[in-house]
Amino acid sequence: MLARLVELAHAALEERSEFALADEGSTSEAKRFVLKVHNSRVVAITISLNGGRPMVQAGEIERSPYRLSEGPPLSADFQQVDDAWMASTLQELFGRVQFQSRD
Repeated sequence: MLARLVELAHAALEERSEFALADEGSTSEAKRFVLKVHNSRVVAITISLNGGRPMVQAGEIERSPYRLSEGPPLSADFQQVDDAWMASTLQELFGRVQFQSRD
C-alpha cells in the first residue's frame, strides 16, 4: 500500500518538470521526501499509513527559506485514494508553503 501511495505522489508531479521528490530519510513505515522546485529545497513530504489509512503531511526543512502555515496531515480511506486524491492532497499541502526571508 505504501509503495502505491509513493507511485501516486510521483505521478501527480510527473507533468511538472520543475518539481522533484527526492527521497530523504525513508523507512519501511514512512516514506520521506524533500520537494524541490527548480532544485531549491522547499518542504518535506511524508507519506505513511496509520492503521491502514493513508496519511500525507508536509513539514519544514532546514536550509529552506519556506515556512508552512498550520494544518493537519491529510488522510482518506484507502479505497478513496487515487490519482485525483493524491494530486489534490499535494496541492493542498503546497498551498501551505510561505516564503520567509532570512533577513
